[in-house]
Parts: sequence; C-alpha cells; structure tokens
Amino acid sequence: MHTFLFQESTWLVKGLYYDNNENKIKAEGQINIIHDPQTWYIEQKYNLYHPEKEVIHTTNFSVSPIEGLDESAALSTYHPEQGSINGTIFIMENTMMLKYKAENSDFNSVEMLTQLSTEVYECKGFCIEDNIKKSSWSLRLTMSR
Repeated sequence: MHTFLFQESTWLVKGLYYDNNENKIKAEGQINIIHDPQTWYIEQKYNLYHPEKEVIHTTNFSVSPIEGLDESAALSTYHPEQGSINGTIFIMENTMMLKYKAENSDFNSVEMLTQLSTEVYECKGFCIEDNIKKSSWSLRLTMSR
C-alpha cells in the first residue's frame, strides 16, 4: 500500500533537476502531506542550486481524497505565471502518475512516483510547453522520522 499521499507525513527530497539544455542542477527540499476531511494537500518546497544562484521552487497542490478502491483523484494548484493548473493522479500497483496542465497555456507536466519501500519513492518527471521539454527531474523521496 502506498504511504506517499495516503498518510500525513513529511518527505525529504534529494536528486537532480535538468534544465532545457540538460544541465544537471542539484535539488533538495521537502514535501508535506496534510489531510483535511474534504481535501488533501501536497506542499512542496525545493531548492535548486544553479551555478549562478539558488532558486526556491514551491508548489501547493489540493487533492481530492482517495477512498476505497479509487484509482485516481483530481488535483489542482495555482502558478503565478501559468495560472490555474489542473490534473489527475492515477494509481497502479507500486506506481503513481501525476499528470497536470495549465488552463491558459500549453504548459503541462507528467511525473511518475515509484514506491521502492514504505519510506522511499523514486520520482521522475517532465515539464513540457509547446511540445518542447522545458525541464525534467529525477528525485528520491524519503519519509522523515
């Protein structure tokens, strides 16, 4: 059974972010999973250590709670540049796929989370705009104790 998203928890994030030129950028951060009765939240904050400067990336998703045998759920967020972003989380076996798209632009993203153990996930994803890869990432999420 999945622990990411299904349990209130904090996850430490480490890995690599790749810009549109395939430059490797160290990424570290934290994800907090919070449950309210009507909505679950994924609060993300990453530091991207660009050679010229450190960039802080934050995203806060709202997720429809997943109950029983549900295999998908709606998610949404707001981005200052992209506007409203909506999507879906799909679940199959040890894998979760998040797919989301901006309402007012050609920005979209896909990421796969693979459960390696109850406390570790691997996350790989892509941001795409106008059918061109803008960035990608390969991260390890470890549940904080």
